[in-house]
Amino acid sequence: MSQTKTARSRKNKRRNARAEAMVAIRELSDSDLTNMGFELGREMNQQSNIVNEIRTRLEAVRDEKSRRRESTTNGFRISDHAVLRYLERYRGVDTQSVREEIAEMALRSGRSGSGEQYARRDDEETGLTVGLNEITNVVTTVFPREARAIMDIPGTKRPSPNPVSEGDGK
Repeated sequence: MSQTKTARSRKNKRRNARAEAMVAIRELSDSDLTNMGFELGREMNQQSNIVNEIRTRLEAVRDEKSRRRESTTNGFRISDHAVLRYLERYRGVDTQSVREEIAEMALRSGRSGSGEQYARRDDEETGLTVGLNEITNVVTTVFPREARAIMDIPGTKRPSPNPVSEGDGK
């Protein structure tokens, strides 16, 4: 099934579920509607707490990565931008060819254009995972597969990065 059909199917399921819920809701008494409102508010609060927990963990990971990446033995912190410009201007690294190499990894890593904002695709040739926004077609990161474990958060479900459809024989 194509990505467009899959997205359309999910949208239709949501629309049908909403219509069914509206039929049931119309039958509720005022008291039941009030109670349902309280319950849904409680549920939203719980979900908000989960999101806040994830956000806190993400911020901690980013802070530690930044600290490790930017710290030097003599106390200076060096930004990624400064490192990149140093490599490009002083060491002669061809950043455009690096961009092209990363783009090739993204192409090899599988489907694109799925509309996923936070897609992860494995490049079998390098053993790296490419993180990309398939809405804007921007590669945002490249990391080793082992780093995925930190992104798999209990209680959340992410799609498989390279799903194999039935009959592919892989």
